[in-house]
Amino acid sequence: MSKLVLEVGMKLDKDLIYYHEMLNEHGLKLLFSIHTRDVYYAKEDNFDGMSENEMKCACIRIRYCQKLNSEESDFSENEKKEKELIKQGYKKVFDTSKLDFHYGNKKMQSRVQLQAIKGIGLLVYYDNPKYYKYDEDKQRRIV
Repeated sequence: MSKLVLEVGMKLDKDLIYYHEMLNEHGLKLLFSIHTRDVYYAKEDNFDGMSENEMKCACIRIRYCQKLNSEESDFSENEKKEKELIKQGYKKVFDTSKLDFHYGNKKMQSRVQLQAIKGIGLLVYYDNPKYYKYDEDKQRRIV
């Protein structure tokens, strides 16, 4: 398989409102916003010498997502999975939280994402829709 860039991201130096207004001025609209919490479990927690991506790939991830301004949430399946992992000797090694805002327009195949990541700050990501055809596990392996 040839090299495939999945997404490009960088940290931003202004606040969310500044970039929201800039994207709107250039014809991009907020398509949706979501709160995402990823909890990573592993039996071992020694990740010395590993990149962030290598650490995450060495773990089992449970993802909680809830659209902003929505009361709907049923996390019972995720909670069952977490209890089962703990029973099997896994422990929580990472717990991340972010607010994710997706922008686009009818001409774009891709989206611009503004992500406010707890403990890191505001980042912008532009992703490549060519990898959407792969399931999540395949996408992670490609990364």
